[in-house]
Amino acid sequence: PGRDGRVYHITHPDPPSNQLIKRAMETYFRIAGGRFVEPARLGGAELNTHEQAFYDVSRSIGHYFVDTPIFQRHNMRAVEQATGLHCPSYDQAAIHRLIAFAQAANWGRGRSSSRGGFSPCAAYFERFLPRFVGESQVARMTGLTTTLRFVIEDEPDGQWVCQFERGRLRAVHRGPDGVVEEFGYRSTRDVFWEAITGRVPPQELFLSGRAELFGDIERAMKMATILHEFTREFPCDPRRLAEVEQV
Repeated sequence: PGRDGRVYHITHPDPPSNQLIKRAMETYFRIAGGRFVEPARLGGAELNTHEQAFYDVSRSIGHYFVDTPIFQRHNMRAVEQATGLHCPSYDQAAIHRLIAFAQAANWGRGRSSSRGGFSPCAAYFERFLPRFVGESQVARMTGLTTTLRFVIEDEPDGQWVCQFERGRLRAVHRGPDGVVEEFGYRSTRDVFWEAITGRVPPQELFLSGRAELFGDIERAMKMATILHEFTREFPCDPRRLAEVEQV
């Protein structure tokens, strides 16, 4: 109780280095030749299929590779000392175990749809949004120009990039297509639909840890408020989308 209300950065006091993670991946997958380069050098580079895939999935945490942020752990350290709990150390063998577990659990790969290929998430981003954004209050926000990404973790090929220009939704791209977003949101399908129905404020989802922000956090929070107003203006759910698709 004496520690309620404090800020905690639950981070490892001595995390594995990028070089250690790189070596562990190379030895586990029996590959070699990888090297770190400055992000600016990738701008006009021609990446092969594997390089592009790694670049796409790691872009949201790129600042951790480059900037090495340091978190203040004073409160967390006090809890560790009081409870006798300590973070385990990570060596190459430990990282190998994590990779093996991820492979065995099929981590990050969504289950195939059992509804004849119909994807409510795809219908929402690719048809519902383009149809109704232009009729909403969002279209009146002429100062709104941005690119954002949605990642639905348990949805097959569950990434969509939305490009807004002066309040208008100009383009929607599916998948890790190389389009660079300014910020984005990550969640499961269930949490995504909690937000899209307009019943749950986005702040509640972020603070509870059920949804995650990445990229420019401040702009992501502001855009989340705008999108919440859109969902209240045009609420939606999978059943309604399925009915629309059948029309």
